[in-house]
Amino acid sequence: MIFCNVDRRITYIAVAKSDAYEEDQPATRVFKGWDAKGRRVDVQLFKLEPAISIEGYLLETFAERYNDRCIPRIVTKIGSIFQGYMASLPTDAGIDLLHLAGDQEESVASASTDFHSPTFSKTRPPSPTTKQALREARIGQGRFRKDLLNLWRSCPITGVTHQDLLIASHVKPWAISSDEEKLDPLNGFLFAAHIDRLFDKGLISFSPSGNILISSHLSTQDARALNIHHEITLPLKPGNHKYLEAHRRIFGWDK
Repeated sequence: MIFCNVDRRITYIAVAKSDAYEEDQPATRVFKGWDAKGRRVDVQLFKLEPAISIEGYLLETFAERYNDRCIPRIVTKIGSIFQGYMASLPTDAGIDLLHLAGDQEESVASASTDFHSPTFSKTRPPSPTTKQALREARIGQGRFRKDLLNLWRSCPITGVTHQDLLIASHVKPWAISSDEEKLDPLNGFLFAAHIDRLFDKGLISFSPSGNILISSHLSTQDARALNIHHEITLPLKPGNHKYLEAHRRIFGWDK
């Protein structure tokens, strides 16, 4: 996925549909400093309406959480945005950006899965029923939510049981899960809203034994206000482990 920044707004997301290959410089490019021969990548382009502003949350989040792992760094020392042609983002930063893509999130993630997922089969596209289930699972509804309610009944961290206060959370992020993983209730937890938000942002995770992991990006004050502490243990089911391993890897817990 390629996030296209124009005038401090992400206006497009492009999904690479092939590896790069040699190509002549496009005739529309008038800059003479480039070589006549170059590399081309074919993409599928998605326009974001509205565009994602990089001011405020994004600028502060990248500077604090992701900047040191971007190559080169996205946010400069004076708070401006890197103006080079291309930079590499860590997976968790890309997932964070994709969450802000609104209605385009599903389309972008599906296009990316088409190219990258080894489980994808172009000869067996999802049925209309499966497509509807996937759309509902993206927002924590439908079959996925019902399966999690049957599996957990309540938030395993807070004990909250009121269904209006419970979120169907994906463990391995939805955007990089296969169709089967998106609907698998073992790739989910039923969390109270604030636990879901912390988990979705990678501010907390859980060890193989279920012990909570708390990010240094969550301040002591905020952790105390949210009643997040190191004595919390999540009761895991056997099928949760592979998905939690993916969550820890994506958000840098296993480094």
